[in-house]
Amino acid sequence: MANTEVSRTRPCSSFLPVFPPELWNIIIEYLDDGATAQNLGRLAQACPALQAIIEPRLYNPVRLHNPESGARLARTIKSRPELAPLIRELRHKEDSGFGGNFYSYCTFYLMVSNLPNLEQIFMRKAIDSIETSQSADDESLEEIYNVLHPALWWSSTPKHVAMPLKEYRKYTNSPVKDRILGSSASHLSPGVEFCESNQFIEYLLMETGIDWRELPRGLPSKGLSSLRVCHIGTHCDLTEISIRGRIPRISSAIFQHSGLRKLCLTGCELKPSTEAMAENSTVLEELTVLNCLTTPVHLKDVLRVPKALKKFTIRTVIDPEESEWSYTDAAGFQYESLEFLDHDIYWGDEEEADFSGLENLKHLTTTLSSLAGKECHELDIEDEQNLPQSLESLTLRLDEHKAWTNSVIYELVKSEKLPNLRRFTVEVPETMESFPSINGDKTNPSCLEICQEGNTWQDKFKEINVDLSMSPVPCPLEVPKYNLCSCECLEFYHRLPSHPHNDFRHPLEDEDSDWNPWVDDTEHDMDDQGIDDTIDQFENDMDDEIFD
Repeated sequence: MANTEVSRTRPCSSFLPVFPPELWNIIIEYLDDGATAQNLGRLAQACPALQAIIEPRLYNPVRLHNPESGARLARTIKSRPELAPLIRELRHKEDSGFGGNFYSYCTFYLMVSNLPNLEQIFMRKAIDSIETSQSADDESLEEIYNVLHPALWWSSTPKHVAMPLKEYRKYTNSPVKDRILGSSASHLSPGVEFCESNQFIEYLLMETGIDWRELPRGLPSKGLSSLRVCHIGTHCDLTEISIRGRIPRISSAIFQHSGLRKLCLTGCELKPSTEAMAENSTVLEELTVLNCLTTPVHLKDVLRVPKALKKFTIRTVIDPEESEWSYTDAAGFQYESLEFLDHDIYWGDEEEADFSGLENLKHLTTTLSSLAGKECHELDIEDEQNLPQSLESLTLRLDEHKAWTNSVIYELVKSEKLPNLRRFTVEVPETMESFPSINGDKTNPSCLEICQEGNTWQDKFKEINVDLSMSPVPCPLEVPKYNLCSCECLEFYHRLPSHPHNDFRHPLEDEDSDWNPWVDDTEHDMDDQGIDDTIDQFENDMDDEIFD
């Protein structure tokens, strides 16, 4: 009986470790490969002796599937701060901004910004096209970027600011404001500019003398100093007119992070301010811009900042401002270091793209309409050379079938205009026959026919030491579950059929509105009296509020 009593009081953890360590490793590996981390977490709770082994797996990487899981993580780190150094990778599948739980998201973003060893972060915000424009204004999509700048709590709409204005002014004038607000050069600041719906808060910040964009450079900041990979943005289909005015805008500061080496932006408006962007000042090596609203001029300003960019991916719509610059002209600012370029302009541009200025480019991926222009006229290999001689591999994604494709590349190599080319890949969509042709009286052949025709060139390409590959690819691309892949694999940017005859209207256009998204911000400035009246009204409305 005595032995029984002893066994009841003895903690269970003293029994479990008697199993061979190899067996525990197998059990932990099995649970770690599961769909969720719940079972692994339960094992750590049941056997405290295994926590030292399990916790590094539980907290690297951290995968958050909904806003509630983000709030729980913040509470866990607050109660057990020793876990914060374990988090090196964070993936938030569905970040919904502050939403209706302002306090929880403040704590979440502050927690993230203070993770000392965070190296990789992946965050996405889904834009619900059914949502009304008013609810979109209330939710404020730019709050997703507060993961890098938690102090922009005040960029949300006034309904979320429950602190009395006098108390708010007192708080923002305190010594801690430098640590919280950061600066355009701070690791905490992505430099999100204020959208039209939130300009009131911007005026409020300016009136109180704490415009965070004008804070001194070089403020001390420990947050996100270890960050090396950053994937942020929204799930955005640019064909949806209902997203007008709801795409978050990225400005300059995120491109100035001192240690960031890989940056991917999706579904954003890329229109940075060049005032504080120093040229050749960062170590960024890889930049990916997917489904973003930008122009070659703004992209040029971004590409001036890295010292030596090696890989650049741009997949977007045609230049809405029709400037004299092209996207390849913008990439030319990194001609000395750029080795990999993925260039896909939906529907192609008016003229064929000229990559010849990228003297050190080794790998090029593009579409036929981007390479030859939206009309896909046959390239004249005698009069012009659009491809650099340094090219070692070329991948063409077919959005239009042209019989001259293989023959032109063959002649370019044979005539030694592409002396270093060793691999030529043609990606053919499996649904190619459903793509409308630029010639109204013909249709594209099937994927199988195109591949069979292309394979007849393989022997000729072998004679000139080039490996030709005809690759059928799904359209849109099939991808695994979101939390298992990086954003380059996401399929949403393939929803736009890359074809010049599609009736395309810029997603921010509205026939019934005079609103111009590309208008200069100064045209919306209020006069001083208007600002004073608005702030006074806001102060009267909020003096009785308390911080929730």
